[in-house]
Amino acid sequence: HLESLINSDFPFGEEVFTAACDTGEETAAGPGADSGNSEPATAAEKAESEGAPRKQSTASNAEPPAAAAAAAGATAEGAPDDGMDTSSESGDYAAEAAMEEDAEETEKEAATSSSSASRRRRSLVVKPAWRAGAQAASELLLRRKLGQAKEGEKAELLLRQIRFSQDSIRGTFRDQRHLKQMRQELATGSKTVTQIPRISAVVHEGIVYSADNRRLWTFKHCGMPPHTRIPVIVGKKDDHFARKLTTPSGGKTLQKRGGQGFD
Repeated sequence: HLESLINSDFPFGEEVFTAACDTGEETAAGPGADSGNSEPATAAEKAESEGAPRKQSTASNAEPPAAAAAAAGATAEGAPDDGMDTSSESGDYAAEAAMEEDAEETEKEAATSSSSASRRRRSLVVKPAWRAGAQAASELLLRRKLGQAKEGEKAELLLRQIRFSQDSIRGTFRDQRHLKQMRQELATGSKTVTQIPRISAVVHEGIVYSADNRRLWTFKHCGMPPHTRIPVIVGKKDDHFARKLTTPSGGKTLQKRGGQGFD
């Protein structure tokens, strides 16, 4: 067909053939080819004319590769890693569990200490009536033992049980030592009651008296507690004891003869 066109006498045949070869399609040209009612020569040109703006708009809406990479990096940096998030959450749970265990242990220790303290307080609290009754019973037993003991036997009494037999005493012993010397030795602990010779004790009308009034005075004025046990020896209730029994207060008080040797 092309050869017939070229060989024909149709004007501009060669030029039309060359244009057709360039575009790859046959083209019919005629006297009205340049009129304004003609459409684009090929579908490719129409597609190109219609698709060019769409491609441009699509490209304008698409992000550049560099910007997309930066956004992806920012997203990767901002998004927490699943492994790290899990470890932090597990660490928080472990810390909370440890704190709860510490709190429970503290509460248990506080409860134990409070209960032990309450037990100690209960064990130390003794009613005055009970204390007085116990002391009275102990005094009674010691006094009975003393009354049943024979002369010269050793016994023990509470300091508060023993009373003075005389109404007054001097401030020196027979060897001229002052009473204050023994008093200071007992107060400082350089000497104890067991290192001092036993004092005599006699039961008279239900009351325990001692004929050794000066030693008894040092015991009662050196800071010794009244419930201290004092070693005694059973005395003889004879005329010598009767002559010394001059106390007007039942042995509760004693006067000082002279002012030397006491303080």
